[in-house]
Amino acid sequence: MTQPSPEKQATCWCGGLPTPSVHPLYGNCPACGTQVLLRQLSAEELKAFYTEGYWHEFVQNTYKLPSIEERAVNDFYDRLPFYFRMLLRYAPLPDSLLEIGCSHGGFLYYCRQSGVRHLDGIEVDANICAFAKKRFNLPSVIPGFFPDVVLPRDRYDVVAGFDVLEHFINPIEVMTAVAGKLDEKGICFFLTPCYRGEDRTWDRFRPDEHTFLYTEAAIGELYRRSGLDVIDIVPGLYSQDMYIIGKKHTATSAPATPAATPSAAPVSVVITTCNQPGLLAEALDSCNRQSAKPAHVVVVNLGATDVSPVVRRFEPSLSITAVSCPAGSTTAVGRNKGLSLANQPWAAFLCDGEFLFPNHFETLLPFLAKSDCMAVYADSYRALQVVRGPGYFTFRNDLVFSSDFDPVALRFHNLFPLACAVVRRSCFVSVGLFDESLAWCSDWDFWIRFSRAFSAVHVPRITCEYKFRIDGSLLAPGSREAFVRDQAAVLGRYVAPGEDSDILRDPQRGRVPCERDPAVPYPRIDAFMTSIVKLVEQNQVDLAKRYYSATRPLMPPSPELDKFDTIMERLYKK
Repeated sequence: MTQPSPEKQATCWCGGLPTPSVHPLYGNCPACGTQVLLRQLSAEELKAFYTEGYWHEFVQNTYKLPSIEERAVNDFYDRLPFYFRMLLRYAPLPDSLLEIGCSHGGFLYYCRQSGVRHLDGIEVDANICAFAKKRFNLPSVIPGFFPDVVLPRDRYDVVAGFDVLEHFINPIEVMTAVAGKLDEKGICFFLTPCYRGEDRTWDRFRPDEHTFLYTEAAIGELYRRSGLDVIDIVPGLYSQDMYIIGKKHTATSAPATPAATPSAAPVSVVITTCNQPGLLAEALDSCNRQSAKPAHVVVVNLGATDVSPVVRRFEPSLSITAVSCPAGSTTAVGRNKGLSLANQPWAAFLCDGEFLFPNHFETLLPFLAKSDCMAVYADSYRALQVVRGPGYFTFRNDLVFSSDFDPVALRFHNLFPLACAVVRRSCFVSVGLFDESLAWCSDWDFWIRFSRAFSAVHVPRITCEYKFRIDGSLLAPGSREAFVRDQAAVLGRYVAPGEDSDILRDPQRGRVPCERDPAVPYPRIDAFMTSIVKLVEQNQVDLAKRYYSATRPLMPPSPELDKFDTIMERLYKK
Protein backbone atom coordinates (compact mmCIF):
# COMPACT_ATOMS: atom_id res chain seq x y z
CA MET A 1 0.00 0.00 0.00
CA THR A 2 1.05 3.60 -0.48
CA GLN A 3 2.23 5.82 2.32
CA PRO A 4 -0.16 8.11 4.21
CA SER A 5 -1.28 11.25 2.47
CA PRO A 6 -0.35 14.33 4.53
CA GLU A 7 -3.07 16.43 2.90
CA LYS A 8 -5.98 14.54 4.43
CA GLN A 9 -6.72 14.88 8.14
CA ALA A 10 -7.55 11.49 9.64
CA THR A 11 -10.25 11.20 12.26
CA CYS A 12 -10.78 8.61 14.96
CA TRP A 13 -13.84 6.35 14.90
CA CYS A 14 -15.13 8.39 17.88
CA GLY A 15 -14.80 11.68 15.97
CA GLY A 16 -11.64 12.85 17.74
CA LEU A 17 -8.75 14.47 15.87
CA PRO A 18 -5.50 12.55 16.40
CA THR A 19 -2.39 14.14 17.84
CA PRO A 20 1.15 12.78 17.22
CA SER A 21 1.66 9.18 18.31
CA VAL A 22 4.75 7.13 19.16
CA HIS A 23 4.49 5.68 15.62
CA PRO A 24 4.91 8.08 12.69
CA LEU A 25 2.12 6.49 10.61
CA TYR A 26 -0.41 6.59 13.45
CA GLY A 27 -2.02 9.29 15.52
CA ASN A 28 -3.19 9.21 19.13
CA CYS A 29 -6.81 10.12 19.78
CA PRO A 30 -6.86 12.36 22.88
CA ALA A 31 -10.57 11.65 23.35
CA CYS A 32 -10.49 7.84 23.68
CA GLY A 33 -6.83 6.77 23.46
CA THR A 34 -7.18 4.82 20.21
CA GLN A 35 -4.16 4.67 17.90
CA VAL A 36 -5.48 5.86 14.54
CA LEU A 37 -3.95 5.02 11.16
CA LEU A 38 -3.32 8.39 9.52
CA ARG A 39 -4.14 7.16 6.05
CA GLN A 40 -7.84 6.44 5.72
CA LEU A 41 -8.19 3.11 3.90
CA SER A 42 -11.12 2.43 1.59
CA ALA A 43 -13.21 -0.73 1.32
CA GLU A 44 -11.93 -1.22 -2.23
CA GLU A 45 -8.31 -1.10 -1.08
CA LEU A 46 -8.96 -3.57 1.70
CA LYS A 47 -10.79 -5.96 -0.61
CA ALA A 48 -7.87 -5.90 -3.03
CA PHE A 49 -5.45 -6.42 -0.15
CA TYR A 50 -7.16 -9.41 1.48
CA THR A 51 -6.86 -11.83 -1.41
CA GLU A 52 -5.03 -15.13 -1.66
CA GLY A 53 -1.84 -13.10 -1.95
CA TYR A 54 -2.37 -11.77 1.56
CA TRP A 55 -2.53 -15.27 3.04
CA HIS A 56 0.53 -16.44 1.16
CA GLU A 57 3.09 -13.90 -0.01
CA PHE A 58 2.26 -11.03 2.38
CA VAL A 59 1.77 -12.96 5.63
CA GLN A 60 4.70 -15.27 4.97
CA ASN A 61 7.16 -12.64 3.78
CA THR A 62 6.18 -9.75 6.06
CA TYR A 63 5.33 -11.48 9.34
CA LYS A 64 7.19 -14.79 8.76
CA LEU A 65 3.99 -16.68 9.57
CA PRO A 66 2.82 -19.99 8.08
CA SER A 67 0.59 -20.08 5.01
CA ILE A 68 -3.15 -20.46 5.39
CA GLU A 69 -2.85 -24.15 4.49
CA GLU A 70 -0.39 -24.69 7.34
CA ARG A 71 -2.46 -22.64 9.76
CA ALA A 72 -5.48 -24.78 8.93
CA VAL A 73 -3.53 -27.56 10.67
CA ASN A 74 -1.41 -25.71 13.26
CA ASP A 75 -4.23 -23.64 14.78
CA PHE A 76 -5.88 -26.77 16.15
CA TYR A 77 -2.93 -27.20 18.51
CA ASP A 78 -3.25 -23.86 20.27
CA ARG A 79 -5.60 -21.01 19.43
CA LEU A 80 -8.76 -22.82 18.28
CA PRO A 81 -9.22 -24.96 21.44
CA PHE A 82 -8.39 -21.89 23.52
CA TYR A 83 -10.96 -19.72 21.69
CA PHE A 84 -13.61 -22.37 22.21
CA ARG A 85 -12.81 -22.85 25.90
CA MET A 86 -13.10 -19.12 26.44
CA LEU A 87 -16.36 -19.02 24.51
CA LEU A 88 -17.92 -21.76 26.65
CA ARG A 89 -17.37 -19.70 29.78
CA TYR A 90 -19.88 -17.12 28.58
CA ALA A 91 -22.09 -19.07 26.14
CA PRO A 92 -22.41 -22.73 27.18
CA LEU A 93 -22.67 -24.66 23.92
CA PRO A 94 -24.54 -22.15 21.71
CA ASP A 95 -26.91 -23.40 19.02
CA SER A 96 -25.91 -20.85 16.36
CA LEU A 97 -22.70 -18.92 15.67
CA LEU A 98 -21.53 -16.38 13.11
CA GLU A 99 -17.80 -15.80 12.65
CA ILE A 100 -16.71 -12.59 10.95
CA GLY A 101 -13.35 -13.02 9.24
CA CYS A 102 -13.34 -16.83 9.46
CA SER A 103 -10.09 -17.29 7.47
CA HIS A 104 -9.48 -21.00 6.80
CA GLY A 105 -12.68 -21.99 8.64
CA GLY A 106 -11.00 -24.04 11.35
CA PHE A 107 -12.89 -22.42 14.25
CA LEU A 108 -16.24 -23.10 12.57
CA TYR A 109 -15.21 -26.72 12.11
CA TYR A 110 -14.07 -26.96 15.74
CA CYS A 111 -17.42 -25.58 16.90
CA ARG A 112 -19.34 -28.01 14.70
CA GLN A 113 -17.35 -30.96 16.04
CA SER A 114 -18.09 -29.72 19.57
CA GLY A 115 -21.86 -29.64 19.05
CA VAL A 116 -22.75 -26.18 17.68
CA ARG A 117 -25.42 -26.92 15.07
CA HIS A 118 -25.85 -23.77 12.98
CA LEU A 119 -22.67 -22.10 11.72
CA ASP A 120 -22.01 -19.33 9.23
CA GLY A 121 -18.75 -17.65 8.30
CA ILE A 122 -17.76 -14.49 6.46
CA GLU A 123 -14.41 -13.89 4.74
CA VAL A 124 -13.49 -11.09 2.33
CA ASP A 125 -11.98 -13.12 -0.52
CA ALA A 126 -14.10 -15.62 -2.47
CA ASN A 127 -11.11 -17.93 -3.05
CA ILE A 128 -10.41 -18.19 0.67
CA CYS A 129 -14.09 -18.92 1.25
CA ALA A 130 -13.87 -21.74 -1.29
CA PHE A 131 -10.77 -23.09 0.46
CA ALA A 132 -12.51 -23.08 3.86
CA LYS A 133 -15.61 -24.80 2.50
CA LYS A 134 -13.57 -27.51 0.83
CA ARG A 135 -11.01 -28.00 3.60
CA PHE A 136 -13.58 -28.43 6.39
CA ASN A 137 -16.74 -29.26 4.44
CA LEU A 138 -18.45 -26.08 5.61
CA PRO A 139 -21.75 -25.34 3.87
CA SER A 140 -21.98 -21.61 4.63
CA VAL A 141 -18.90 -19.42 4.15
CA ILE A 142 -19.89 -16.15 2.51
CA PRO A 143 -17.52 -13.73 0.70
CA GLY A 144 -17.71 -10.01 1.41
CA PHE A 145 -17.58 -7.37 4.14
CA PHE A 146 -19.90 -7.55 7.11
CA PRO A 147 -22.58 -6.19 7.32
CA ASP A 148 -22.89 -5.89 3.51
CA VAL A 149 -23.61 -9.59 3.02
CA VAL A 150 -26.76 -11.70 2.93
CA LEU A 151 -26.86 -14.17 5.81
CA PRO A 152 -29.11 -17.24 6.13
CA ARG A 153 -30.19 -16.31 9.68
CA ASP A 154 -31.53 -13.16 11.26
CA ARG A 155 -30.20 -13.84 14.77
CA TYR A 156 -27.33 -15.76 16.37
CA ASP A 157 -26.50 -16.94 19.85
CA VAL A 158 -22.87 -15.88 19.26
CA VAL A 159 -21.19 -13.46 16.87
CA ALA A 160 -17.41 -13.90 16.97
CA GLY A 161 -14.41 -12.28 15.32
CA PHE A 162 -10.74 -12.99 15.96
CA ASP A 163 -8.17 -10.40 14.84
CA VAL A 164 -10.74 -8.48 12.80
CA LEU A 165 -11.84 -5.51 14.92
CA GLU A 166 -8.57 -3.68 14.25
CA HIS A 167 -9.21 -3.94 10.49
CA PHE A 168 -12.65 -2.30 10.41
CA ILE A 169 -12.71 1.13 8.78
CA ASN A 170 -16.19 1.82 10.16
CA PRO A 171 -16.26 0.09 13.55
CA ILE A 172 -19.42 1.73 14.92
CA GLU A 173 -21.40 0.66 11.85
CA VAL A 174 -20.04 -2.89 12.07
CA MET A 175 -20.56 -3.33 15.81
CA THR A 176 -24.07 -1.83 15.60
CA ALA A 177 -24.83 -4.48 12.97
CA VAL A 178 -23.34 -7.11 15.31
CA ALA A 179 -25.78 -5.98 18.01
CA GLY A 180 -28.59 -6.33 15.49
CA LYS A 181 -27.60 -9.91 14.71
CA LEU A 182 -27.50 -11.05 18.32
CA ASP A 183 -30.31 -12.98 19.90
CA GLU A 184 -31.73 -11.24 22.97
CA LYS A 185 -29.55 -13.44 25.21
CA GLY A 186 -26.69 -13.75 22.74
CA ILE A 187 -23.10 -12.64 23.21
CA CYS A 188 -20.43 -11.21 20.91
CA PHE A 189 -16.87 -12.43 21.33
CA PHE A 190 -14.01 -10.48 19.76
CA LEU A 191 -10.23 -10.66 19.98
CA THR A 192 -8.16 -7.59 19.13
CA PRO A 193 -4.83 -5.97 20.10
CA CYS A 194 -4.90 -3.93 23.30
CA TYR A 195 -2.81 -0.76 23.26
CA ARG A 196 -1.25 -0.08 26.66
CA GLY A 197 1.25 2.64 25.81
CA GLU A 198 3.83 0.57 23.90
CA ASP A 199 6.51 2.32 21.84
CA ARG A 200 6.84 2.42 18.04
CA THR A 201 8.37 -1.08 17.92
CA TRP A 202 5.08 -2.71 19.02
CA ASP A 203 4.39 -5.36 16.41
CA ARG A 204 0.65 -4.57 16.30
CA PHE A 205 1.47 -1.29 14.57
CA ARG A 206 0.79 -2.57 11.04
CA PRO A 207 -0.04 0.40 8.79
CA ASP A 208 -0.82 -1.81 5.80
CA GLU A 209 -3.92 -3.19 7.51
CA HIS A 210 -4.56 -2.13 11.13
CA THR A 211 -6.76 0.96 11.03
CA PHE A 212 -7.60 1.34 14.73
CA LEU A 213 -5.76 -0.04 17.78
CA TYR A 214 -7.92 0.26 20.90
CA THR A 215 -7.39 0.69 24.60
CA GLU A 216 -9.76 -1.04 27.03
CA ALA A 217 -11.46 2.30 27.67
CA ALA A 218 -11.91 2.90 23.95
CA ILE A 219 -13.51 -0.53 23.55
CA GLY A 220 -16.00 0.32 26.29
CA GLU A 221 -16.98 3.51 24.51
CA LEU A 222 -17.20 1.80 21.10
CA TYR A 223 -19.52 -0.85 22.49
CA ARG A 224 -21.67 1.75 24.24
CA ARG A 225 -22.13 3.73 21.02
CA SER A 226 -22.94 0.52 19.14
CA GLY A 227 -25.73 -0.58 21.45
CA LEU A 228 -23.66 -3.18 23.28
CA ASP A 229 -22.62 -3.76 26.88
CA VAL A 230 -19.17 -5.09 27.78
CA ILE A 231 -19.50 -8.18 29.97
CA ASP A 232 -15.80 -8.79 30.43
CA ILE A 233 -12.36 -7.96 29.03
CA VAL A 234 -9.60 -10.49 29.66
CA PRO A 235 -6.03 -10.90 28.36
CA GLY A 236 -5.69 -12.85 25.14
CA LEU A 237 -3.75 -15.98 24.25
CA TYR A 238 -0.88 -13.62 23.44
CA SER A 239 -0.15 -10.81 25.86
CA GLN A 240 -0.66 -8.03 23.30
CA ASP A 241 -4.30 -9.00 22.79
CA MET A 242 -7.57 -8.79 24.69
CA TYR A 243 -10.81 -10.74 24.54
CA ILE A 244 -13.95 -8.62 24.70
CA ILE A 245 -17.16 -10.35 25.65
CA GLY A 246 -20.28 -8.29 25.10
CA LYS A 247 -24.04 -8.48 24.86
CA LYS A 248 -26.86 -6.44 23.36
CA HIS A 249 -27.79 -3.43 25.46
CA THR A 250 -31.37 -3.57 26.71
CA ALA A 251 -33.48 -1.50 29.02
CA THR A 252 -32.70 -3.96 31.81
CA SER A 253 -28.93 -3.93 31.19
CA ALA A 254 -26.70 -2.72 33.96
CA PRO A 255 -26.17 1.05 33.88
CA ALA A 256 -23.10 2.32 32.09
CA THR A 257 -22.07 4.38 35.09
CA PRO A 258 -19.44 2.77 37.30
CA ALA A 259 -20.72 0.63 40.13
CA ALA A 260 -20.06 1.56 43.72
CA THR A 261 -16.62 0.59 44.93
CA PRO A 262 -16.76 -2.78 46.74
CA SER A 263 -15.83 -2.89 50.37
CA ALA A 264 -12.41 -4.13 51.46
CA ALA A 265 -11.92 -7.88 51.24
CA PRO A 266 -11.53 -9.52 54.70
CA VAL A 267 -8.40 -11.30 53.51
CA SER A 268 -4.78 -11.53 54.65
CA VAL A 269 -2.61 -12.10 51.56
CA VAL A 270 0.58 -14.00 52.38
CA ILE A 271 3.30 -13.23 49.80
CA THR A 272 6.46 -15.34 49.93
CA THR A 273 9.46 -14.01 48.01
CA CYS A 274 13.05 -15.11 47.46
CA ASN A 275 15.55 -12.70 45.89
CA GLN A 276 13.02 -11.35 43.36
CA PRO A 277 12.24 -7.75 44.43
CA GLY A 278 10.81 -6.88 41.01
CA LEU A 279 8.31 -9.72 41.16
CA LEU A 280 7.45 -8.85 44.77
CA ALA A 281 6.65 -5.31 43.63
CA GLU A 282 4.41 -6.74 40.91
CA ALA A 283 2.53 -8.91 43.42
CA LEU A 284 2.07 -6.02 45.86
CA ASP A 285 0.95 -3.74 43.06
CA SER A 286 -1.68 -6.30 42.02
CA CYS A 287 -2.99 -6.29 45.62
CA ASN A 288 -3.00 -2.50 45.65
CA ARG A 289 -4.99 -2.35 42.39
CA GLN A 290 -7.79 -4.63 43.61
CA SER A 291 -11.29 -3.22 43.25
CA ALA A 292 -11.89 -4.92 46.63
CA LYS A 293 -8.54 -4.30 48.31
CA PRO A 294 -7.31 -6.92 50.81
CA ALA A 295 -7.41 -5.70 54.40
CA HIS A 296 -3.97 -7.09 55.26
CA VAL A 297 -0.81 -8.26 53.46
CA VAL A 298 2.01 -10.30 54.98
CA VAL A 299 5.34 -10.28 53.13
CA VAL A 300 7.62 -13.20 54.06
CA ASN A 301 11.18 -12.89 52.78
CA LEU A 302 12.85 -16.27 52.19
CA GLY A 303 15.98 -14.86 50.53
CA ALA A 304 19.04 -12.78 51.26
CA THR A 305 17.90 -9.70 49.27
CA ASP A 306 16.60 -6.78 51.33
CA VAL A 307 12.99 -6.17 50.26
CA SER A 308 12.24 -3.35 52.70
CA PRO A 309 12.46 -0.63 49.99
CA VAL A 310 9.79 -2.45 47.99
CA VAL A 311 7.58 -2.88 51.05
CA ARG A 312 7.92 0.81 52.06
CA ARG A 313 6.74 1.86 48.61
CA PHE A 314 3.34 0.23 49.20
CA GLU A 315 2.90 0.88 52.92
CA PRO A 316 0.93 4.13 52.40
CA SER A 317 -1.82 2.25 50.55
CA LEU A 318 -1.66 -1.30 51.98
CA SER A 319 -1.60 -2.60 55.55
CA ILE A 320 1.61 -4.65 55.41
CA THR A 321 3.39 -6.85 57.93
CA ALA A 322 6.92 -7.83 56.82
CA VAL A 323 8.97 -10.69 58.27
CA SER A 324 11.97 -12.79 57.28
CA CYS A 325 12.69 -16.52 57.52
CA PRO A 326 16.14 -18.14 57.52
CA ALA A 327 17.62 -18.25 54.02
CA GLY A 328 16.87 -21.56 52.35
CA SER A 329 13.50 -22.03 54.06
CA THR A 330 10.86 -23.74 51.93
CA THR A 331 7.81 -21.93 50.64
CA ALA A 332 5.71 -23.95 53.08
CA VAL A 333 7.74 -22.51 55.99
CA GLY A 334 7.06 -19.02 54.68
CA ARG A 335 3.35 -19.64 54.23
CA ASN A 336 3.00 -21.00 57.74
CA LYS A 337 4.90 -18.01 59.13
CA GLY A 338 2.59 -15.70 57.21
CA LEU A 339 -0.48 -17.50 58.52
CA SER A 340 0.73 -17.01 62.09
CA LEU A 341 0.74 -13.23 61.48
CA ALA A 342 -2.51 -13.03 59.48
CA ASN A 343 -5.29 -11.07 61.17
CA GLN A 344 -8.22 -11.56 58.80
CA PRO A 345 -10.74 -14.45 58.66
CA TRP A 346 -9.63 -15.44 55.15
CA ALA A 347 -6.16 -16.13 53.71
CA ALA A 348 -4.77 -15.95 50.18
CA PHE A 349 -1.28 -16.80 48.96
CA LEU A 350 1.10 -15.46 46.31
CA CYS A 351 4.73 -16.16 45.52
CA ASP A 352 7.30 -14.87 43.02
CA GLY A 353 5.85 -14.71 39.52
CA GLU A 354 2.20 -14.64 40.56
CA PHE A 355 -0.15 -11.67 40.56
CA LEU A 356 -3.87 -10.92 40.71
CA PHE A 357 -6.07 -9.22 38.15
CA PRO A 358 -7.95 -6.21 39.63
CA ASN A 359 -11.26 -8.11 39.89
CA HIS A 360 -9.90 -11.14 41.79
CA PHE A 361 -11.24 -10.48 45.29
CA GLU A 362 -14.32 -8.70 44.01
CA THR A 363 -15.19 -11.86 42.03
CA LEU A 364 -14.73 -14.13 45.05
CA LEU A 365 -16.14 -11.77 47.70
CA PRO A 366 -19.81 -12.90 47.40
CA PHE A 367 -18.76 -16.46 48.30
CA LEU A 368 -16.74 -15.33 51.32
CA ALA A 369 -19.92 -13.99 52.90
CA LYS A 370 -21.51 -17.46 52.97
CA SER A 371 -21.11 -19.21 56.30
CA ASP A 372 -20.81 -22.68 54.77
CA CYS A 373 -18.04 -21.74 52.34
CA MET A 374 -14.60 -22.87 53.50
CA ALA A 375 -12.61 -22.13 50.32
CA VAL A 376 -13.23 -20.63 46.90
CA TYR A 377 -10.99 -20.53 43.85
CA ALA A 378 -11.02 -18.99 40.38
CA ASP A 379 -8.95 -19.79 37.28
CA SER A 380 -5.50 -18.58 36.30
CA TYR A 381 -3.55 -17.93 33.15
CA ARG A 382 -0.08 -19.42 32.77
CA ALA A 383 2.14 -16.77 31.17
CA LEU A 384 4.86 -18.41 29.08
CA GLN A 385 7.90 -16.12 28.99
CA VAL A 386 11.15 -15.91 27.05
CA VAL A 387 14.06 -13.51 27.29
CA ARG A 388 13.69 -10.45 25.09
CA GLY A 389 16.17 -7.60 25.41
CA PRO A 390 16.90 -6.75 29.05
CA GLY A 391 13.87 -8.57 30.45
CA TYR A 392 11.22 -11.23 29.90
CA PHE A 393 8.44 -11.18 27.35
CA THR A 394 5.14 -13.07 27.66
CA PHE A 395 4.65 -14.67 24.27
CA ARG A 396 1.57 -16.67 25.19
CA ASN A 397 -1.07 -17.09 27.89
CA ASP A 398 -2.78 -20.44 28.31
CA LEU A 399 -5.28 -21.99 30.66
CA VAL A 400 -3.80 -25.13 32.17
CA PHE A 401 -6.24 -25.69 35.06
CA SER A 402 -10.00 -25.23 35.09
CA SER A 403 -12.07 -27.88 36.85
CA ASP A 404 -14.50 -28.20 39.73
CA PHE A 405 -13.32 -29.47 43.08
CA ASP A 406 -12.98 -33.27 42.90
CA PRO A 407 -11.44 -35.15 45.87
CA VAL A 408 -10.85 -38.27 43.76
CA ALA A 409 -8.93 -36.50 41.02
CA LEU A 410 -7.10 -34.44 43.64
CA ARG A 411 -5.39 -37.51 45.05
CA PHE A 412 -3.61 -38.03 41.73
CA HIS A 413 -2.81 -34.46 40.69
CA ASN A 414 -3.32 -30.90 41.85
CA LEU A 415 -6.35 -29.09 40.44
CA PHE A 416 -5.39 -25.39 40.56
CA PRO A 417 -2.58 -23.01 41.58
CA LEU A 418 -2.78 -21.85 45.18
CA ALA A 419 -2.83 -18.23 43.97
CA CYS A 420 -6.35 -18.83 42.62
CA ALA A 421 -7.77 -19.61 46.06
CA VAL A 422 -9.01 -17.89 49.19
CA VAL A 423 -9.25 -20.15 52.27
CA ARG A 424 -11.01 -19.65 55.58
CA ARG A 425 -8.20 -19.46 58.17
CA SER A 426 -10.06 -21.67 60.63
CA CYS A 427 -9.58 -24.57 58.18
CA PHE A 428 -5.90 -24.70 59.05
CA VAL A 429 -6.77 -25.44 62.68
CA SER A 430 -8.66 -28.61 61.81
CA VAL A 431 -6.74 -29.66 58.66
CA GLY A 432 -3.24 -28.61 59.67
CA LEU A 433 -0.68 -26.24 58.20
CA PHE A 434 1.44 -26.68 55.08
CA ASP A 435 3.88 -29.60 55.29
CA GLU A 436 7.29 -27.93 55.67
CA SER A 437 9.13 -31.06 54.56
CA LEU A 438 7.77 -30.59 51.03
CA ALA A 439 9.61 -28.03 48.93
CA TRP A 440 7.13 -28.12 46.04
CA CYS A 441 3.88 -29.96 46.67
CA SER A 442 2.82 -28.62 50.07
CA ASP A 443 -0.24 -26.89 48.58
CA TRP A 444 -1.37 -30.11 46.85
CA ASP A 445 -0.87 -32.06 50.08
CA PHE A 446 -2.90 -29.44 51.96
CA TRP A 447 -5.81 -29.62 49.51
CA ILE A 448 -5.97 -33.41 49.80
CA ARG A 449 -6.21 -33.14 53.59
CA PHE A 450 -8.71 -30.29 53.19
CA SER A 451 -10.87 -32.42 50.85
CA ARG A 452 -11.37 -35.04 53.57
CA ALA A 453 -13.29 -32.55 55.69
CA PHE A 454 -14.49 -29.76 53.38
CA SER A 455 -15.24 -28.82 49.79
CA ALA A 456 -14.28 -25.76 47.76
CA VAL A 457 -16.30 -23.62 45.35
CA HIS A 458 -14.96 -23.19 41.81
CA VAL A 459 -15.67 -19.86 40.08
CA PRO A 460 -14.76 -20.34 36.38
CA ARG A 461 -13.38 -16.84 35.81
CA ILE A 462 -9.76 -16.00 35.03
CA THR A 463 -8.66 -13.60 37.77
CA CYS A 464 -4.92 -14.18 38.21
CA GLU A 465 -1.74 -15.25 36.44
CA TYR A 466 1.47 -17.12 37.14
CA LYS A 467 4.67 -16.92 35.13
CA PHE A 468 6.45 -19.87 33.56
CA ARG A 469 9.86 -18.94 32.17
CA ILE A 470 11.17 -21.25 29.49
CA ASP A 471 14.76 -20.80 30.71
CA GLY A 472 13.81 -21.99 34.21
CA SER A 473 15.05 -18.80 35.88
CA LEU A 474 12.25 -18.86 38.46
CA LEU A 475 13.37 -22.30 39.64
CA ALA A 476 16.14 -22.86 42.15
CA PRO A 477 18.89 -25.38 41.31
CA GLY A 478 17.64 -28.92 41.82
CA SER A 479 13.99 -27.85 41.70
CA ARG A 480 12.95 -30.36 39.07
CA GLU A 481 14.41 -33.26 41.05
CA ALA A 482 12.77 -31.94 44.23
CA PHE A 483 9.42 -31.71 42.49
CA VAL A 484 9.58 -35.33 41.30
CA ARG A 485 10.59 -36.43 44.81
CA ASP A 486 7.79 -34.49 46.50
CA GLN A 487 5.25 -35.65 43.94
CA ALA A 488 6.20 -39.25 44.70
CA ALA A 489 5.90 -38.56 48.43
CA VAL A 490 2.39 -37.14 48.14
CA LEU A 491 1.20 -39.95 45.88
CA GLY A 492 2.68 -42.46 48.31
CA ARG A 493 0.65 -40.95 51.15
CA TYR A 494 -2.75 -40.93 49.49
CA VAL A 495 -2.77 -43.53 46.67
CA ALA A 496 -2.81 -47.18 47.71
CA PRO A 497 -0.07 -49.36 46.14
CA GLY A 498 -2.53 -51.55 44.23
CA GLU A 499 -4.90 -48.79 43.25
CA ASP A 500 -3.18 -48.03 39.94
CA SER A 501 -3.41 -51.63 38.71
CA ASP A 502 -7.10 -51.72 39.65
CA ILE A 503 -7.63 -48.66 37.48
CA LEU A 504 -5.86 -50.29 34.56
CA ARG A 505 -7.93 -53.49 34.81
CA ASP A 506 -11.23 -51.63 35.20
CA PRO A 507 -10.85 -48.08 33.78
CA GLN A 508 -14.45 -47.04 34.47
CA ARG A 509 -14.15 -47.93 38.18
CA GLY A 510 -10.96 -45.99 38.60
CA ARG A 511 -11.82 -42.92 36.58
CA VAL A 512 -12.79 -39.62 38.08
CA PRO A 513 -16.59 -39.86 38.56
CA CYS A 514 -17.58 -36.99 36.27
CA GLU A 515 -17.78 -36.15 32.59
CA ARG A 516 -14.74 -34.40 31.13
CA ASP A 517 -15.49 -30.69 30.94
CA PRO A 518 -15.04 -29.59 27.29
CA ALA A 519 -13.86 -26.20 28.57
CA VAL A 520 -10.88 -27.83 30.31
CA PRO A 521 -7.78 -28.28 28.16
CA TYR A 522 -6.40 -31.74 27.58
CA PRO A 523 -3.03 -32.48 29.19
CA ARG A 524 -0.27 -32.15 26.58
CA ILE A 525 0.47 -35.52 25.02
CA ASP A 526 4.20 -34.96 24.70
CA ALA A 527 4.53 -33.77 28.32
CA PHE A 528 2.45 -36.73 29.52
CA MET A 529 4.63 -39.31 27.77
CA THR A 530 7.90 -37.55 28.67
CA SER A 531 6.97 -37.46 32.37
CA ILE A 532 6.36 -41.21 32.42
CA VAL A 533 9.60 -41.98 30.57
CA LYS A 534 11.60 -39.85 33.02
CA LEU A 535 10.03 -41.58 36.00
CA VAL A 536 10.91 -44.99 34.56
CA GLU A 537 14.48 -43.83 33.88
CA GLN A 538 14.70 -42.81 37.55
CA ASN A 539 13.53 -46.33 38.59
CA GLN A 540 10.26 -44.92 39.92
CA VAL A 541 8.17 -47.46 38.01
CA ASP A 542 5.30 -47.63 40.51
CA LEU A 543 4.93 -43.85 40.40
CA ALA A 544 5.01 -43.93 36.58
CA LYS A 545 2.20 -46.50 36.59
CA ARG A 546 0.08 -44.42 38.98
CA TYR A 547 0.58 -41.25 36.96
CA TYR A 548 -0.30 -43.12 33.75
CA SER A 549 -3.45 -44.67 35.22
CA ALA A 550 -4.67 -41.37 36.65
CA THR A 551 -3.94 -39.18 33.64
CA ARG A 552 -4.50 -41.44 30.62
CA PRO A 553 -8.34 -41.24 30.77
CA LEU A 554 -8.07 -37.44 30.45
CA MET A 555 -6.09 -37.56 27.19
CA PRO A 556 -7.56 -36.99 23.70
CA PRO A 557 -7.60 -39.73 21.04
CA SER A 558 -4.17 -40.00 19.41
CA PRO A 559 -2.26 -42.58 17.32
CA GLU A 560 0.86 -41.76 19.34
CA LEU A 561 -0.95 -42.64 22.57
CA ASP A 562 -2.22 -45.91 21.08
CA LYS A 563 1.40 -46.96 20.55
CA PHE A 564 2.32 -45.70 24.02
CA ASP A 565 -0.49 -47.76 25.55
CA THR A 566 1.08 -50.89 24.05
CA ILE A 567 4.39 -50.05 25.70
CA MET A 568 2.69 -49.43 29.05
CA GLU A 569 0.89 -52.77 28.85
CA ARG A 570 4.28 -54.46 28.59
CA LEU A 571 5.48 -52.49 31.61
CA TYR A 572 2.52 -53.69 33.67
CA LYS A 573 3.22 -57.31 32.74
CA LYS A 574 6.77 -57.14 34.10
